[in-house]
Amino acid sequence: MKFKRWIFIFLCVGFIFVLRVFCLNFTIDMLFLTTNKNRFNEKTKVFNERVQKSNFLLNHTKKYDAVLIGTSRCLYMQSDFFSGMKIFNYCLSGMDASEYKPYIDFFKELNGTPKFIVLNADFRSAFNQGKFAYDDPTQVLKNVKDKIYKLQMLLSIKNAFNSVLPIKNTDFYDRELNKFAVEQSDELFKEYNKSNIEGYFLDFTKRWNFNDEYFNLLKSLKNENKTSKFIVYTPPIAAELFVTEMIKANQFERYKEWFRSLVEIFGEVYAFMDINSVTTDLRPQNYKEVSHFMPSVSQIVAKKLTKNFSQEPKDFGVIVDKSNIESFLNEQERKLKEYKFIFSYIK
Repeated sequence: MKFKRWIFIFLCVGFIFVLRVFCLNFTIDMLFLTTNKNRFNEKTKVFNERVQKSNFLLNHTKKYDAVLIGTSRCLYMQSDFFSGMKIFNYCLSGMDASEYKPYIDFFKELNGTPKFIVLNADFRSAFNQGKFAYDDPTQVLKNVKDKIYKLQMLLSIKNAFNSVLPIKNTDFYDRELNKFAVEQSDELFKEYNKSNIEGYFLDFTKRWNFNDEYFNLLKSLKNENKTSKFIVYTPPIAAELFVTEMIKANQFERYKEWFRSLVEIFGEVYAFMDINSVTTDLRPQNYKEVSHFMPSVSQIVAKKLTKNFSQEPKDFGVIVDKSNIESFLNEQERKLKEYKFIFSYIK
């Protein structure tokens, strides 16, 4: 009898533990497995954005007619920044060009063909960073659609543990999947700028090679979405990083080839990656670090793309097409040569 009693107690304790894990995961819902909103998950931790965003898209009934695709440099572009469209931000950290198709196809499964595809054309995305440096999209989307996987995530002790860790001085999502940035301290701002400049210099000079399939991937994307209007733009990384990549990492000739091909494929490109009054204003209010711009800058970009391109600042952004591409690149070359570096991290 004692043995049966201990088994009963063990099973009860186990059941209570599993139930508490489930309730915690359901309440916090860090992976957006449900539409649950409450005071405990007003701020949702950034965990695995490929999973989080795909879960959100699948599990919410809200419909979209536009999709924003690209790297982490467009993560802070909130949906209400854009005019005349209901846009889903499907930007992902380190997004490779080969990931565009599977995630856009998943969007189309749930929302139909988008009226607009807003493409964050990032120069770094044209380079091989390792096949799926993050998670393979095929496996991510297979898991997202699997109800058993969803149950496993709700019963995951690891997820429960991560859910209760406090969100302090770090980015977070609200329950509408808008990402918010925390402004860095001056010390961290300098540290992150240094690590980004040094890191990207090594990436472009030693670690990465140009992806020969990059332009074919873009052409296929455009051909498979002929009824969608493409709005293509280059992200306004800080001028300090842009000049480091172009001059010190000796990438300007490759960049010109890349930019001409973008114009050839899409007809026009909104160029914000340049030396202008915004990209030279390197303050924590504008930039998280040299590689990522804050929501305030993201909002200006979105408004210029979809509402009024001529709004202030006037020098922020150039619409480039076949008629002015050479003059634009020549002007960029002039500004690159005249630029005075703020930091001396790369000799």
